[in-house]
This record gives sequence, C-alpha cells and structure tokens, in this order.
Amino acid sequence: MGPTGAPTDIPDGKTVMIVAGRWGAAVMHDIGPALRAGGNKVIYVAAFNRADELDNQTELEEAADQIIWCTAAEPRIQARRPQDISVAATDMIKLLHDYAGGTLGTNEIHLPLSTVDRIMVMGSTSLLKAFQKELRGSLKPLLPPDVEALGTAGSPMQCMLKGVCAQCVQWQIDPKTGARTRPVFSCAQQDQPLEWLDLDNLAARQSQNRLTDRLTGLWLDYILKQEVTAS
Repeated sequence: MGPTGAPTDIPDGKTVMIVAGRWGAAVMHDIGPALRAGGNKVIYVAAFNRADELDNQTELEEAADQIIWCTAAEPRIQARRPQDISVAATDMIKLLHDYAGGTLGTNEIHLPLSTVDRIMVMGSTSLLKAFQKELRGSLKPLLPPDVEALGTAGSPMQCMLKGVCAQCVQWQIDPKTGARTRPVFSCAQQDQPLEWLDLDNLAARQSQNRLTDRLTGLWLDYILKQEVTAS
C-alpha cells in the first residue's frame, strides 16, 4: 500500500486461512506474526511452482499455526513440523476439499473449515477467480455462512499517493449483477472483499506491464549469469 493507505486489518481471536502464491510468502513474514500476536489461529496454504522457490522456511513456520506446503510438481517441500502437510497439487479448490475431508496427505491434523472466520487469497488473477466462483459454489457448504473473503488486488502501482498517477485504479462490481459500481485506488487498500473485485479489469491492467516485466526478467537472468561466470 502507499503511505496514505490502510494497513492490513488484524482481527482478534479469529481463525484466518491465507492462500498465497510465491510473492504472498513475502507478505506472510509480516502479517503472519501480527495475526498470531493478535490471538488468531493462522492456516497458511503456501503454493509454489517448485520446492526451490521456498526461502526462510523457519520464519514462515513461525508465522502460521499450520502450513500446507504445496508445489505444482515433485519434489515436494519437506514438512518439518507434525501439524504441517506437504503435497504436490495445482488445483487449490480441490486441495481445500481434500483438506476438509481429511484426505490431504498422511497428516491427521485437519482443522475444520467450518471454524474459518476469514480467507485471504493472494496470488494470480486465475487463483482469485477460482475462489471468487467457488466461494459461492462448492466451497460454500464447507465454510461458515458469514466467512469473510478478501482478495489482494495486485494492480500496477507507481505514485502510491492515491489519485496522482491512477495506475492502481481497480473497478469493483456488484456481486449479484456483475455490474461495475465504483473505481478504487488499490494503493490505498490492496485487500478488498473478494466478491467485489472486477477480476477481468484487474487482469487487463496487469497485462499492460507484461512487456516490461518480461524484459526486466530477461535482463535479470542475464546479469545473474554474468555473476556466476565471473565467480
């Protein structure tokens, strides 16, 4: 968020499930300890493409009461605590169904999804879309009727001051009609009610940076290869 934005809301005495991709792991280093310090129970679904993407495993373990380590393929991330679970999976919705049914991995420690007060989804637009759909569908009977679902709007950001550059403008929608209701500045509050997010708009805004993202990635790969050669 920008300097004039709102920090992540930290409730008291709740059960919070966080489903996050690789960049969400960095966020967990801050909000995980804050949530636990507030007396919350934290379940963290850590979704990585590969096991070697994981950094600071000890710190992430300290940020959550239970972690479901998930990689898109083998090898898996080694679960080092008895309450943690390690799986290879790509479908996060099915993963939660398996977790709720007690069939996820060999770990017998499964917290009922009916006790989850808040779900925070941090990841790709496709991940947000899947949860936006299934929270009204197949996940609905597994969760409390008043569960709070938040999605992180990873909009392009530049000025971080609301209204100056408008790079972060994100449309919100009426969840019943799908009609747009109002534009908001994501740098003021990235965590928004998931059902309000116009995810097609978010995907379109993110695609505006695709070329520069690709070029930056290629340049970084080149620099790192030069460093390896020099050493």
